[in-house]
Amino acid sequence: MNHVLVVVEKSTKNVMEVIEMFDRETAKKLHREIDDMARQIAEKYGYEFKPGSARFSDTEISFGFYFRTTNASGETQFEADYKQHAKTFDLDPDWLHKIIQEGDKKMEIIGLDLNKTKNVVILKEISSGKQYIAPAITVKLWMKYQTGG
Repeated sequence: MNHVLVVVEKSTKNVMEVIEMFDRETAKKLHREIDDMARQIAEKYGYEFKPGSARFSDTEISFGFYFRTTNASGETQFEADYKQHAKTFDLDPDWLHKIIQEGDKKMEIIGLDLNKTKNVVILKEISSGKQYIAPAITVKLWMKYQTGG
């Protein structure tokens, strides 16, 4: 996975608002704006965009996000890994892109993250697009329960 580092230096040139100290509300505001810009860049170049986290102190703030591309078959690395390694985790390869209903949330199985040791299955909440990770055994039990198997 490639990471993008964006360095922003404080400048008073053409600045509408100078922020003297970072707080939670400021971090949220800036995070939304940076995510919006990064999402536009991802769309422009055909990448999948995944927002990351933000960390801040009174004088420093950092944001994370991910761009993902697809292979020659049009699959993300996570999708390709799911197809190739699902049986290793006792998962059905046909479950890729199936929907799991957990309470009031509907989540889609979108792949495997082989860099994880426990929570290897990647799920995407349908309504928000937010991604979650879960243990393979939990996903297997959800799917078995839903299909009556």
